[in-house]
Amino acid sequence: MAGASDLSSAKRALLERALRGGAVRPEAPAPIAGRPEGRPARLSIGQEQLWFFSRLSPELGVYNEGATLRRRGPVDLDAFRRAFSDVVRRHEIWRTTFPTVDGVPVQRVHPPRPFELPLTDLTHLPPARREAEAVRLATADAREPYDLAEGPLVRARLTRLADDDHRLYLALHHIVFDGVSLYRVLLPEIVALYEAHAAGRAPDLPEPAVQYADYAEWQQAQWERPGPAVAARLDYWRRQLAGVPPAQLPADRERPPVQRFRGAVEHLVIERELAGALRALATRHGCTLFMALAAAFTVLLQRYSGQDDVVFGTPIDDRGRPELQSMIGFCLNAVVLRVDAGGDPTFEALLARAREVTLAGLTTRCRSSAWSGSSSPSGTPAATRSSRSCSGSSRRRRRWTPPGACTRWTWAPARPSSTSTWSRTSGRRATSAAASCTTATSSTRRRSPAWPGTG
Repeated sequence: MAGASDLSSAKRALLERALRGGAVRPEAPAPIAGRPEGRPARLSIGQEQLWFFSRLSPELGVYNEGATLRRRGPVDLDAFRRAFSDVVRRHEIWRTTFPTVDGVPVQRVHPPRPFELPLTDLTHLPPARREAEAVRLATADAREPYDLAEGPLVRARLTRLADDDHRLYLALHHIVFDGVSLYRVLLPEIVALYEAHAAGRAPDLPEPAVQYADYAEWQQAQWERPGPAVAARLDYWRRQLAGVPPAQLPADRERPPVQRFRGAVEHLVIERELAGALRALATRHGCTLFMALAAAFTVLLQRYSGQDDVVFGTPIDDRGRPELQSMIGFCLNAVVLRVDAGGDPTFEALLARAREVTLAGLTTRCRSSAWSGSSSPSGTPAATRSSRSCSGSSRRRRRWTPPGACTRWTWAPARPSSTSTWSRTSGRRATSAAASCTTATSSTRRRSPAWPGTG
């Protein structure tokens, strides 16, 4: 299998510096141009996958997602509604539908208009019942199927639990957002827009540098005219994924003939002392915390499966360009990590192998459809396509999802003598930040998504 040794020394140095948080200033790429006018935009490669699987099992709601924004303190309802409408106006993807033209899905962007944000007032209920009723209503919204061709694909409900406690429940189809969109773009924007409207002044946020449909057209063009760099990446993944063994994890029952998406999520909290020890171990060996956890996950999979050739996937954010940082949309990718656990290595030796595989995988990453075996209409992933079973995804059955994707935030009102107070929580450790998140989630899907508690 291929490894990080295939990288040039310059690429390795740049990647290692970036993984440690150092500044990397590569040459500025050509900007993403606006899409051609007069015709609907194509889907991005990631959207093509979501569209395909959503059409395959529309009744399952596999990509129905939810998020919660909590406001502590009084709320100016008119200002909040105007702020949310501004977000929808600013980001075309939240007013986009996906009809088919000659059998091919396209993006159709609709004109902006005020977003109807209903208010559900639960203050008439006893306080002990309000939380459960709010979650029940939000869960019902999230379970409703989406019509990708007709929309809407974003649903919002503002719920009042008390005069100083409001929740914004969002139900969305994954084809129009990802977790990074929510905590990096939506939360800071809606706060800034709300505070501007509540103060009676015009918002001064700069417009997004790129709209998602522009990004999708640009991405498809990269695959239509692949240069030497893309060819080299595909060659790496051909070698890296050659002869991948099927997963042999023990299970308490047979897999169904057709995947039903009834899996669950197992959350693991690593205490601060252990997390510190893991960081120290990683640092001593020139690794990141992610690499140390990936090595530990490799040991776990090896012991459960009895296989020395351990293969699993991990999600990553594909917003590598500066102009994509302020864009809402689906930009998730996945990288396959194939670690050789044979030869009874020490954990330090296995950590070195995980480091090499991680460095190579991140440097040569392609769109996830290049390895997942999806039936992308573009046809570009065929070079590395593998067999697919209707009972489940062969490689993503084994998936390591690091903490970071957030689906619940808290929002405290501005103090009289200062700007707004925010808190960001990861696990049990809170620090000051511009956004707040309190629940880490896995991208593992469930048939009926439930809303997290909002206490």
